[in-house]
Amino acid sequence: MRSEDVVERILARVSTEDRSDLERFLTNLRIIIKKARHEPLTEEERLYPRDSRISHFSRDAWTEEVAEFWEHRLGIVDHYEIADAQRVIDLLTSDWFLPPYPVQLRLNRRQVRILLELHRTPLLSANRLARRLGTTPRTAQKELRQLESRFNLRTVYQEDFQKFKLAHMIVYFRTRSVEHSRQLEQLHRRSRPLFLNVLVFDEDYQGGYIAYYVPDQPRGQRLFEARLSELREDYFETDYVDRIRGLSVSTSFDAYDFASGTWLLQSHTISEAALQFARTHDWAIPPAPTLVYGESIRFSQVDFLIAELSLVEARPARSGHIQEQLRMRGFTLAEKTIYARLQMLRQVGALWPFTYFEAPSFESFVSLYVRCEPGSRKAIGLMACVLPYAFVQQSDHGVTIHFQQAARCGSITGQLVRALSREEGVTHIAVVRRAGNLGGVSHVNAFDRWDEAHQRWLLQEGDI
Repeated sequence: MRSEDVVERILARVSTEDRSDLERFLTNLRIIIKKARHEPLTEEERLYPRDSRISHFSRDAWTEEVAEFWEHRLGIVDHYEIADAQRVIDLLTSDWFLPPYPVQLRLNRRQVRILLELHRTPLLSANRLARRLGTTPRTAQKELRQLESRFNLRTVYQEDFQKFKLAHMIVYFRTRSVEHSRQLEQLHRRSRPLFLNVLVFDEDYQGGYIAYYVPDQPRGQRLFEARLSELREDYFETDYVDRIRGLSVSTSFDAYDFASGTWLLQSHTISEAALQFARTHDWAIPPAPTLVYGESIRFSQVDFLIAELSLVEARPARSGHIQEQLRMRGFTLAEKTIYARLQMLRQVGALWPFTYFEAPSFESFVSLYVRCEPGSRKAIGLMACVLPYAFVQQSDHGVTIHFQQAARCGSITGQLVRALSREEGVTHIAVVRRAGNLGGVSHVNAFDRWDEAHQRWLLQEGDI
C-alpha cells in the first residue's frame, strides 16, 4: 500500500481544525520516506516548509529500513483508525530510536509469517509450510530450527479435562497477610494434592490464584468444597471461584516494530486505540483458535497417561519418551500403538495442539480475571487479540486473560483494566502479576485412581 494513500485516509478521519497541522507533519514524513528510498522529489516537495518535529532526524538515518519503519507506524495509525491529530503525531515520533535487541533476537517478517501460519495450523509439516511460503522444505526446516533455538518455538497440547471427567476449577484469592501467604505456600508444598494444577502468587505476595482439576463427580465436588472451606477459614480474606469451560490462544504482530524487535504498546496511544478497535470492529478481528471443553469420553488408564505425558511436546517424536514412561508404570506398548492412541485422543478433541513461542521482549506474565455478565464475555475475549501473545479462558462467571507483557509496555495492564472496568456487565477485576508459583503439577500419578470398569475416579482425603 502506497504511503500517499495511507496518509490520505488518516487525514480524512481527522477533524477539520486539526487537519492543517497534521497535513504539514505527514507531508514532511512522506518527503523523508522518499529521500530514504532515493526517490526524486518534485519542486514543490523540495521547497515544502520543514517541520521541526521530524526534520531534525539525521540524513545518515535515511535508509530503506527507516522508510519501512515509518510506513509500518503509518500502517498502525491507519489500521486502528486513530483520528486524534496529536495522538497520530505522538505515535509517529515517540521513541523512534528505541534501543534494539540484537539482530539475531529480532523477529523478521518471514519469521512472523511462519509463526502466524503455525498459529493457524499448529501441526503443519515442514513440507506444507514450504509450499505456503513458496520455498523448499529444507529452507523451511532450517527456519523452524532457528525459531526453536532463538524463540523457544514448540507445538504443545492443551488437554480437554472434561473429556477425562475432570472439572477445571480456578480460585482467585487474597490472603489476610503476607504471613498467611507463606503458610498457604508451605501447606501446598508439603501436601502436593494430587489434583492441584498450580498455585500462583502476585508480586505483592498477598493475592493470586489456585487451579485444580477436580474429578467431576459428587465426591470430588464435596472434597473441593471442603478444601475451599478450610482455605477460607485459615488463609483467605476474599476469593472468587469459577469453572473454566474453554481456552483460546491469540497472537498479534500488528504493533510489532521489526526495526527494534519491540512492541509499540508502550505508548498509551496505541494501546487505547487497539482496545477501542477491539470494541468497535469485532467483525474485523479473525477468531482465535479455540478449545471448547466437551462431553467426557470412555478412556483407560493408558489413555490418561498418554495424554498427560504428551502435553510438553506435541510432535510424534515424543512417542519414544512416552513409551519409556509407560514402561516405568507397568505398561508395555509399541510406539506405533502409542502414536495411534495419540491420534485417537486428538480426533475426539481430548488433546488440542497450539504453538508456543517466547521473545526477549516478553518480560513478565500477567493474568486478569474479569467477573462479568455472559453478554460481555465475547467482547472482553476479543480485547486480548490486540496483545502480542495471550491465552483467554472462558468460564461460568467471567473471562481470564493470561498474557505475556512486552518490555517497556507496563502501561498496557493499566490500560486493559481501565478499558475492561468500563465494559457493561463487569462486576470485578483481579490482577495477578506473576511473581512466583509452585510450578505446573503433573497429574500423571493420578492414573491409578481411575477405575476403568466403572469409569470413575477413586478419591481419597487430601487429593484436592
